[in-house]
Amino acid sequence: MKIPRPSSRARFTALSIALATLSLLSIAGCDPRTLFYFLQGEDPSTPPPCRTNLKGKKVVIVSNASPSALGETPTLGRDISRGVAAILKEKISKIEIVPISKVSTWVEGHPSWTKHSELAEAFDAEYVIFFEIESFKVTDPSSPQMLHGDSRIHVVVTEWAHPKDDKGKPMKDQPKEENEVFDNYVEPSFPKTGPIPMDTANGRSKFLKGYIELVSTEVAYLFVNRPMGEDIQGNKF
Repeated sequence: MKIPRPSSRARFTALSIALATLSLLSIAGCDPRTLFYFLQGEDPSTPPPCRTNLKGKKVVIVSNASPSALGETPTLGRDISRGVAAILKEKISKIEIVPISKVSTWVEGHPSWTKHSELAEAFDAEYVIFFEIESFKVTDPSSPQMLHGDSRIHVVVTEWAHPKDDKGKPMKDQPKEENEVFDNYVEPSFPKTGPIPMDTANGRSKFLKGYIELVSTEVAYLFVNRPMGEDIQGNKF
């Protein structure tokens, strides 16, 4: 059975309605792009800042933390690394992440390493995700009974690959090179309204665990789509 095509007048009417809706959204201060997500039948989400495609790639995740950031949490870097790795493995198809324990063992055995390419070469990886925990705290010395998560994390992604020719094809007869492809910061704060009493948060240890999960999620969202309207803070606490 042949399905009749809509008439020119019907198509014009549908287009007019869509344009009118977009105009109303713009006047109301809404982002018209949101409408297109729903018209396309897709779950609305915000693209990640890092557009490097990690699908099917082998990746090393490594961290470093300043002494002041470690505080009472000596495993902070590994905890966040594991959290980030878990989210990337869930969200990115066929990604291969070198086990965090193996990376930690290598770093401990090579205390003088300076280049990301050293890690990439050691594990035959294509990318290295490195993050420096510049600051991290959940309590304020002036208010020890109050809790508030604040941190600043510098994230850098390095590609380890053969140089490419004019056509974009890798020249495998040339040695691999280190190439920085992404550089950004995340500064998660919780709660946004300010410090809360320790009793309200069910203790420091529970608050710390939830905040580490939140930080891990924020770092991971540099590489995967962020669901539009998702309340990360509400999910973690």
